[in-house]
Amino acid sequence: MSGIEIIGIVLGTIPLVISALEHYQDTRQVVSTWRRHVRVTQSLMRNLQTEHGKLYNTCETLLGGIVPSTMLLPMLKEPFGSLWQNDDVRERIEQRLDHMYYVFAENVKDMLATIEQLKSNLGIDAHAKVSDYLLSSPSSLTQ
Repeated sequence: MSGIEIIGIVLGTIPLVISALEHYQDTRQVVSTWRRHVRVTQSLMRNLQTEHGKLYNTCETLLGGIVPSTMLLPMLKEPFGSLWQNDDVRERIEQRLDHMYYVFAENVKDMLATIEQLKSNLGIDAHAKVSDYLLSSPSSLTQ
């Protein structure tokens, strides 16, 4: 090969190397962003699990001695569900919490509204299944 041919090959490969480096940088940024999102999501899941544990323990303490042991587990599995609406149970909770009952009730309403909003934003139906639209289009979560 002559020197001119070698120079031509070298000059021809420089744009390819530059393009490869640009794509590497773009890919690196995407992977870095993805890893950051994974860490944030994992942190949010841990925080939600911690808050769930706190709520479970609080409800267990609140209901202890108020409801029969046969009702306790179903009530803890469905916090503030239909069993909580029983007039006798509600009255006993109100007596136990005394002047803090209305604050408790407002907090419960806020939590339920927030949960419904999260379910709507995440596309989760009543059976805790994610909608097919969200599964096929992850970008829709950012909208």
